[in-house]
Amino acid sequence: MVHRRKPVLQILLFSLLISTAVGQTAPAIWHHLQQQFFRTPETKLVLQSQTGQKLTLYYQHPYRFRMYLNGIRIYSDGETLWLYRPEQNKVIIAQATPRLNTPILALLLDTTRHPEQLRLFRAHSSENPTIRWMLHATFPEGTGAIQRVEFALTQQYHPQSVTVHYANGMTERWTVKELHPLHPHPPSFFTPTLPDSVETIDLRLSTRSPQSP
Repeated sequence: MVHRRKPVLQILLFSLLISTAVGQTAPAIWHHLQQQFFRTPETKLVLQSQTGQKLTLYYQHPYRFRMYLNGIRIYSDGETLWLYRPEQNKVIIAQATPRLNTPILALLLDTTRHPEQLRLFRAHSSENPTIRWMLHATFPEGTGAIQRVEFALTQQYHPQSVTVHYANGMTERWTVKELHPLHPHPPSFFTPTLPDSVETIDLRLSTRSPQSP
């Protein structure tokens, strides 16, 4: 009986080529994930956390958005931001900024922030058979609240879940329920309709410099 030796060297070289190609692809996939918010005029994103929290975002290029999170409604028309709590009948008004306060959304929308390390590799999930890739993004220390992000992706690199590791040691996992383009809403969709009796806290007033007499 003849025992054929496995072409170990060929297997190692083949594995090296695959890992090299995957490593070169990782930055492009990271860019692709961010560009899903910018390829179309408006995008809807729905995330659900392991604790049952649900986040719904309507994002309209470049800076308009409407977001629901834990009963809180947040609106921005690109110039003004409203944080409205219906159960408290209270609204906080502030100057809008390009970044969102929710860390994971700020990360996806902030195209100026680049990971220190990106790794893309094959994956398999018994819970979700559509998952075929994992993308890990690590950020330098001292550059923000997020230390590492792990995306579970389909064969076509569509995100199925996002796991966020914070610098303070906390971890949260979000499942992507919806991510798709929309026909753009009118500008009024991104401003709230508030009752006359609402309590208003306008932070813009406290940031204005006093005028000299």
